[in-house]
Amino acid sequence: MRILLDEQFSRLTALEWSVLGWLSLQRTWTSTAELATDMAPSVSRKTLLESLESLMSRAMIEQRQGRYSLQPAVMEAVLDALIERFSREISEASLDHLNRFAILKATAPDYILQAQRRLVLAPLVQHIRDSFLPGEPLKRHLRFLFQQLRDRPPGFFGYGAANLFHLATGLGLDLGGENLGSLRLR
Repeated sequence: MRILLDEQFSRLTALEWSVLGWLSLQRTWTSTAELATDMAPSVSRKTLLESLESLMSRAMIEQRQGRYSLQPAVMEAVLDALIERFSREISEASLDHLNRFAILKATAPDYILQAQRRLVLAPLVQHIRDSFLPGEPLKRHLRFLFQQLRDRPPGFFGYGAANLFHLATGLGLDLGGENLGSLRLR
């Protein structure tokens, strides 16, 4: 089944992948309005609805009473693929997906936040621990990633800073002395 899903994932547009990513991170039935609010960069309602229709026609998502979700097997496959992409981006000092998705969604109910910590943050922290030497090299790398966010154009606003903050906290890194004041948290 995973091979079939990976094949389907390879055919998705960037927006369709974002929709699947957000639905896997939300872990519950989600409205179009909530998806549109969460997405970075933002998309028009019309474009989002077209992507939702496309995903439903391929049986990638389910709809119930104007809300959308994923079947558990699809949700887990998307989540695994997201964690892989997050890990690769951190290693390569790229922040594309880390800016588009929230690892932990602050406005989510407590049970969703707990699931996000257990199913997204914890495996991502473990991937990072396995990829970097502990201590100063990892801290230097995160400083470099924070600097990349500071160097973004003024209108740029994504989830990268909040995600890096959550990762640093999950890794037990002390961010004291870091200039994080210029970063916008979403």
